[in-house]
Amino acid sequence: MTMLMKKVNHGQKKMTGKTQSVLSVWSTFPLFGGKVVNYSFAGIHNLVRIYLLGLCLFFTALPLWSQANGGVGPLRDPVDAIGFTLAMVYSQYGVPGSVYAVRGAEEWQDDVVFVYDEWDLYVYKDRVWQVGVKSAQGIRLGDPSGVISLLLGEGVKAYNGYMLYTLPSRSWPLQMRFDLDATGKVTAIFIYRSDF
Repeated sequence: MTMLMKKVNHGQKKMTGKTQSVLSVWSTFPLFGGKVVNYSFAGIHNLVRIYLLGLCLFFTALPLWSQANGGVGPLRDPVDAIGFTLAMVYSQYGVPGSVYAVRGAEEWQDDVVFVYDEWDLYVYKDRVWQVGVKSAQGIRLGDPSGVISLLLGEGVKAYNGYMLYTLPSRSWPLQMRFDLDATGKVTAIFIYRSDF
């Protein structure tokens, strides 16, 4: 043990007593094949620093990895997609599950719809102007119109076959539209640019 302590304490003050025995336990480390390697406290300190640096790099790179796969993952706020170009849609949400066209009453009202699991993105020319969702503000498809008024309050305007609610503006004015069937149940929910 004295020989071991001399190797460990090379260039350091000699330790005595209880500290010396603790040092000898921590300074020997069995490796594969039964070999024993001696570590000084400076060596252990450096190993700990390298280990902590590795952990920091791992947890720093982890959020970047999720962005490297195009951001496809957990559901994000669908309102963020309004105003996206097609390149932005592909980079943020990946390739849609399907695509179809919606004909409007006039030619300028035609849209291309990109269908994803939780929402549909309505594209006119090269920008998303409307998002169709399955639920918003606690209201789901199939809910009665009374739920809309109850959850959104006095800001809701009722019309024949639909209800409108003005959302806080971001880069442009936004509205939420709830289409209703003959019994007053929600059949579709849209969030769109009201200036479009």
